Amino acid sequence: MNKAQRFPIDNAGQLFGSVTTARRRPRFLFIAVLTGDVNPAVLSRALEITIGRFPGFHVELKNGFFWHFLQTSDQKVRLEQEGLGPFESSDPQGPLLRIGYSGRKIILEMAHVLSDGYGGITFLKTLIIQYFILQGVNVPFTHGSLDTAETQRPEEYEDGYKKYSRRALRGIWRETGTYRLPSLSKEPGSSRKVTFLTGIMNTGDVLTKARQYRVSVTEYLAAVLIQSLCMLQKESKTEKRLPVKISVSADLRKFYSSVTLRNFSGFCNAGIDPGAGEYSFEEIVVEVHHQCRLMLSEKNLNALISRNIRDEKNILVQATPLFIKKPLAMLLLDFLASREATMDLTNMGQIELPEAIRDKVERFDTFGGNYRFFKIECGVISYQDKLCVCFSRTIDQPFVENRFFELLAAAGIRVTLE
Repeated sequence: MNKAQRFPIDNAGQLFGSVTTARRRPRFLFIAVLTGDVNPAVLSRALEITIGRFPGFHVELKNGFFWHFLQTSDQKVRLEQEGLGPFESSDPQGPLLRIGYSGRKIILEMAHVLSDGYGGITFLKTLIIQYFILQGVNVPFTHGSLDTAETQRPEEYEDGYKKYSRRALRGIWRETGTYRLPSLSKEPGSSRKVTFLTGIMNTGDVLTKARQYRVSVTEYLAAVLIQSLCMLQKESKTEKRLPVKISVSADLRKFYSSVTLRNFSGFCNAGIDPGAGEYSFEEIVVEVHHQCRLMLSEKNLNALISRNIRDEKNILVQATPLFIKKPLAMLLLDFLASREATMDLTNMGQIELPEAIRDKVERFDTFGGNYRFFKIECGVISYQDKLCVCFSRTIDQPFVENRFFELLAAAGIRVTLE
């Protein structure tokens, strides 16, 4: 065994590491649904080859005196049979990367301390291509995958936040407390286990509807989510009508020439304040569109990440031992940051694969698992003519999903639920 190699954790990864506990580890899930059953022997060999190309993912989370760090793991990344029982592991020191299979599905589960959705989908694409190469298909490592014959490049594991941050400017928007969904309903037999639901739609149908309002697919779906949440808050008959906001993610690689496989994402909290009066759907769409276009710009996102880097470089923060940083981070997150949005929405966009295997994959799903941040999360991902909206939740009733898909159906978009 070679000497263990250390990898620094990026700015966002340090936060995710600080809120990792025995009960919760921020993570996410990707599922590739093939057109035929998975061959486990071939997939296991493909995994062994692929992980060699991503040594920065074959690591364990370690506690230093002041900060967390990643260190090469001496445990082999093994293919797990059947479902992974996603997000239910109680071991905070367990694998940061898990790969499983079930029927036609290849399942990737990754801790957020390791990477964001870009890194996860890059690994999954590479694994899928390697899998089909071993089955004799002549397919190149293109469309966002990495050639397994190459070695890692230093820039793939750089901290993009530190590299591209400039000045910690004051934010242009003021964050307020928002409406939060209750964790449990009054119905008996409730459960806090994670529940998943995917709505499968035609990509063209959703795109056409978004174009009718002259907005992006992300903005349109965020507006439908906000309308759903506003209706639920109104039905709850609470005395005070709180703002409803969706935390919309943005890939910072679109603004900078970065190929990092670490976390490198920003966000904005877009929404409305029902206390100002009743909003029509058209008004919600306009609000979300203009807020996203304003806040998800390079200048404003850079101000956001620069403030985070400033906080990390603060002398007091650097001198505080990790055993004190960790509970403080949880406290701040629980009482401040996690209250600034009702839930989140992450759109991974259109996934592309080489033509040689394009028809061998039916669709992709994506689920979030940051339940210290949000009790319910929404992921969006497209592949060819299928757009999947994927909900994961720890609240016991599907209030949000049901209302969301009802509104889409009423708008003329056909939805198949799984």
